[in-house]
Amino acid sequence: MIFIDRPCCDEPLAIDLPIADTLSCEACSTTWEVTDAGPVEGQRAA
Repeated sequence: MIFIDRPCCDEPLAIDLPIADTLSCEACSTTWEVTDAGPVEGQRAA
């Protein structure tokens, strides 16, 4: 799992962009996990 410091927001932005460009902020109320497919809400990478 990848956890980085970003400003708080409701959901990840630009989910269709590459991983490196995806997390311009992190969700406040939901745990998002970065997978090969991008941020996934409440799921674990296989």
